[in-house]
Amino acid sequence: MESTLSNYNPIHQTSLIRPLDTNEFSTNWINTLYNEEQLTQDEYIVLDYINEMKNVKSIDGNGSMIMSFQGMKRLMSLHQAKLTKALNRLAQKDLLIKVQGGYIVTPKGLQVHTKLQQLSSTPQVTLERLPSKLYSHVAEGNIQGPVLNKIQYDMIIEGLIGKWFDNFRFTSLIDYSGSYELSWVTTDGKASLSLLIGPKNNIRITHSSSRFRDSANKMQILIDKISHVLETSLDAPVVLTGLSIYENKRKLEEDDFYKIPFAG
Repeated sequence: MESTLSNYNPIHQTSLIRPLDTNEFSTNWINTLYNEEQLTQDEYIVLDYINEMKNVKSIDGNGSMIMSFQGMKRLMSLHQAKLTKALNRLAQKDLLIKVQGGYIVTPKGLQVHTKLQQLSSTPQVTLERLPSKLYSHVAEGNIQGPVLNKIQYDMIIEGLIGKWFDNFRFTSLIDYSGSYELSWVTTDGKASLSLLIGPKNNIRITHSSSRFRDSANKMQILIDKISHVLETSLDAPVVLTGLSIYENKRKLEEDDFYKIPFAG
């Protein structure tokens, strides 16, 4: 999907979903969850979170998303033990499938989620941005050589899915029907990293943080690490041809850099 690479939106690379507060659930809604679908509050929150993240990432058609346990643990306000129990029960009910790297919503899981949203008067999850000032360093380039085939893409994913970079933990893999996005977040949740790859061997590496200096300093380290994995997987060089910097949605020009506070 060409637009995945050509129309960059920094918010799509750094958005989080705020799960529903269980205090917002009415007694009637809890009864509906349990009596009609045999879901607990925690199970619904997990199912809702994954489906809403798919909506934020604009995944449709044949696209798919794998959410990792570590990613959900860091991006959701749900205790690890509760998250583990909810994921296991959702898998037993065929609403999620556990695969390499994490979990996928099943067609049945999507149907149940859609039905419950239609029945619910509870406020749905909302888009939450990281934070009010967000600096995104975006490196673009390509993998040299012939156009990659499906086997080569699989080799790249095999080398990166679940992989940790320093304090970055793997969160998700998205297949946009031919283009792939792999994402990571720091253990403190204050910075994110993503790799968007394909079609035509194009790549985009994005690092985002609320502190400009952190994003600038970390970017080259992450570029080197990711490029090494790509080059090792494919035995082909990675060439980066451009670097852009965004403040939230706005692309910065060179003169803007001097206006950015480096302290703090």
